[in-house]
Amino acid sequence: MENPTNSLPATTTTPQAGPVLTAPLTSWLLVETSDHKAIEVISKSPILRDEARAAIPALRAAAIAPATPEQIKATISTRFALFPQPQRNDAEWSAWWADYVDALSGMSAPAVEAGMAAWVRHPDAEFMCKPGKLLELAKTAPSTNKWVRAHKIAVAATIEPIKDFDKAPTPQQERETAEQVALLMADFHAKMKAKAPPPVSLTRTLPPPCAKVDETGVSDEMRALLERQRAKERRAA
Repeated sequence: MENPTNSLPATTTTPQAGPVLTAPLTSWLLVETSDHKAIEVISKSPILRDEARAAIPALRAAAIAPATPEQIKATISTRFALFPQPQRNDAEWSAWWADYVDALSGMSAPAVEAGMAAWVRHPDAEFMCKPGKLLELAKTAPSTNKWVRAHKIAVAATIEPIKDFDKAPTPQQERETAEQVALLMADFHAKMKAKAPPPVSLTRTLPPPCAKVDETGVSDEMRALLERQRAKERRAA
């Protein structure tokens, strides 16, 4: 039998799921308020660093996990005292909740909470926020997702230091011998020579002379030039 006076359905508060962490790592990832200090302490502790590195996939999964229907209902129902609801029977409540669960599907629990809190602060918030509006606020309102912050700290604290490439090579990384370098250079030059285009000759090719010569081996043009030079020399004398 449906209860026609069921104005406030029973809801349970479901905590945001997350990975199981040791107490020391939990205190640095979730309790410590300074990101810089948390990163410094975890990075300097081999035990905490290894545990944080192993927890990164689970932290990321928790950071992007969508809210469950129970979490959505719990977040909204905490505002029933501020936005009183009319009497509904079980079927009506199921349909009413279905709209919110469907609209907020895929949003994280902190985002839904941030959207609901933003609606409470809205000057026009006289009635319960509609599903579409709550979805808009959940997407735009700043949210505090503890698992996003924990994931960021864990990643920053477990980054491997940059290797010093200026150090002398270790026995396992010994440099090539002179013979090996010579072989490498010879192979390089051979490959480059095979790729090189044919050489271009810079020697100018002169056309063959066109003047005809007589039996003395002198052309008419050359004989006229010689005559002009002799005449010039006589005038100068």
